[in-house]
Amino acid sequence: MSEDQAAADFVKALGQLQNPGKTKVARVTNKEGKFLYNFEYADLASILDCVRPVLAANNLALLQPVDIDERITISTQIVHSTGRVMTSSKTLVRQPATPQEMGSIITYMRRYALVSILGIAADEDDDGAAAAGGAAEVAPRKPSPQPARPNPQPGKPTTQPSQPPAPSDDHQDPDYAADAKDLGVSVDHFIAFVSEKTGSHPRLLEPKRYSAIVARLKQPEGQAALKSWSPNGK
Repeated sequence: MSEDQAAADFVKALGQLQNPGKTKVARVTNKEGKFLYNFEYADLASILDCVRPVLAANNLALLQPVDIDERITISTQIVHSTGRVMTSSKTLVRQPATPQEMGSIITYMRRYALVSILGIAADEDDDGAAAAGGAAEVAPRKPSPQPARPNPQPGKPTTQPSQPPAPSDDHQDPDYAADAKDLGVSVDHFIAFVSEKTGSHPRLLEPKRYSAIVARLKQPEGQAALKSWSPNGK
């Protein structure tokens, strides 16, 4: 019975979770300092603020213990009040060169594991660029400017209500079939690979970000990684 209740509460929580708002912007460069692209994302703190209240309301708690030995292993655990635990573990193969790189990698792995186990999307963190040897300059996302509203009563100041930015109407889904064919893999394989590596379905990625990922996958190293990949490392 406790197992059924834990599963029911977890499913209910997943249905209530929403993707966190992207509050930061990162400017990514390669190892030589050449600009590659900008992207918006939600950092780890924003994601935790978004998911913890929903989990707690459904008798669930989140733990992410870190084991640092010869390798770094992060376990993401969803714990139910009955004692049932759902666990997902990620292990880093190589050792970081510096403590700063270790902190960057741990933050990125925690974030990646969290959005994966909860099925939400938050785009990539700047930590991914730092861990890969590149660099990213991070700044808070600037709010979208609101158009001035006419004042119906001259002489009296108008108040400008805060409104969320309107969604973009010019976004078009990428041609997954064509990209997968060019890369020599099936569409399902391509989408699953991108989803696992970014924590987001390709449809949720910004066009520039998606194009940059496809360009990297067309390089020899990217081709090898894509074709040798299998779901869950099997």
